[in-house]
Amino acid sequence: MGSWISIVISSYATIFLGDLAWRAPFIFVGKYMPFN
Repeated sequence: MGSWISIVISSYATIFLGDLAWRAPFIFVGKYMPFN
């Protein structure tokens, strides 16, 4: 019963961390090197 919950949580964590790793350089560039 609890195994699929951990699988779902781990998959969501992987998606979240992947999205964060993809966005991090753009956040860093936008914060420290503003192009406005």
